[in-house]
Amino acid sequence: MNESGINSPVRVEEQKDYDPRAIAEKAAAMFTADGIDPKGRSVFILYCADWSWDRASVGVNPLFVIGVVEGLASLGAGEIAVADPAPPRMKTSHSEFTGLYRKRLGSNAHFISLTDARRVRMKISAPLVHEEFKVPSVCLKSDIFIVITKAKTSILTEVSTTATTMLQLLVEKERYQNHDYRMQMKLADVYGIRRPDYAMYDAIMCGEGQGPLYSEPKELGLIVGGANAVNADAVMCRLMGFVPQDIDHLRLLADMRAGMVNMKSITVLPAGAAGKMEKFRKANWNIEGANENARVVGGGEYYCASGCAGLARQALEPWLGGDKLQKPAHFIIGKPIGRFIELVDRKRTLVIGDCAECHSGLGKFVPGCPPNPNDIELALLEVLKTPGARSVKLRIARRLGAPGRWLLEHARSRAFHYPEPFSVSIAATALFSAQKSAKRATVSVKRKFRRKKHY
Repeated sequence: MNESGINSPVRVEEQKDYDPRAIAEKAAAMFTADGIDPKGRSVFILYCADWSWDRASVGVNPLFVIGVVEGLASLGAGEIAVADPAPPRMKTSHSEFTGLYRKRLGSNAHFISLTDARRVRMKISAPLVHEEFKVPSVCLKSDIFIVITKAKTSILTEVSTTATTMLQLLVEKERYQNHDYRMQMKLADVYGIRRPDYAMYDAIMCGEGQGPLYSEPKELGLIVGGANAVNADAVMCRLMGFVPQDIDHLRLLADMRAGMVNMKSITVLPAGAAGKMEKFRKANWNIEGANENARVVGGGEYYCASGCAGLARQALEPWLGGDKLQKPAHFIIGKPIGRFIELVDRKRTLVIGDCAECHSGLGKFVPGCPPNPNDIELALLEVLKTPGARSVKLRIARRLGAPGRWLLEHARSRAFHYPEPFSVSIAATALFSAQKSAKRATVSVKRKFRRKKHY
């Protein structure tokens, strides 16, 4: 495990396009300069796999990942494992690794499914809000851990950082636990799973505005990296026009001596590179005022930007442009909520989160603190009566245990008239998933029976 010094420099390299060979050369040079020697050692790579249809500004470009892998291979790295967030047999638009990309990456590395990966429980030292995580053992066992983040803004955390990318390590239930007003403290705890040995940013094509899923492209043409992830995060924030000290989880990590956020204290190479600052358009997390037909009743005490409010705004984002939202839609979020000023149409009302449960009878209720974002968006598609949101295939797949993210991709494809990549095999794939889960449950019961019989 890397214990990179707090004074580790951050390197900024110009790279105008996604040429894997050029990225490989620069990545290898950065690793070597910062003392990362992968020769004969195992490497685990986690990259930001967010994707939203055709937006190249949302997730790390596959060619960038391939370039980093080839850079490691040129330095003689041993086994290289790349985290694959997509559920097995269920290709979604979140994973843009095409067959050709996978084949090229496969010559030097292999994918590890985070869904099927063996996991271990680990306790965080001096946690702020989250004491224990269930994480893939490969992350802890690998000699070198590298995190590749997309440089972009975020509705939920203001900017995406190494810590927000590390959320992908968690099982879905833990990922959204404390995903509310405690989010910044949780991110500091997530960083405690394992400090990355190297943090790198795909800042060639960045994202501004309504990230993490609906950011607009903004070209910087840079690769940013360093052996201290907090330092790299701080420099990237500065290059995007943000003040690192204003990002709460980075300030918390700096207080823990995990890195620095004061730009005067961080060495940036080449000298003067941090001065090439761009002003990124910030994300707006609030639904109020987003559209005249989006009407919100929000709590005065709990109305969380990183929780229900931010997740609901993210779900609503595709509907805010043009005349897509033609009729009023109501959102009831937070706590406490007093008397309603106007009557709401129960068929076009979403009640989101446990804080608002007392008003669940006023519309479609989505439970959770916060609810799973997939559930919020699926419920929104149903309330807006989009094509396919209540289709027979979707209901069958849900009953058979298909992952929520996969169901959402199918519903999105119908709602926005994209090609339906899942329409033919949705029920069959869900059945396969259900059979696999049932098989695991049977094996687990047999093992328990054998143990009892032994004693």
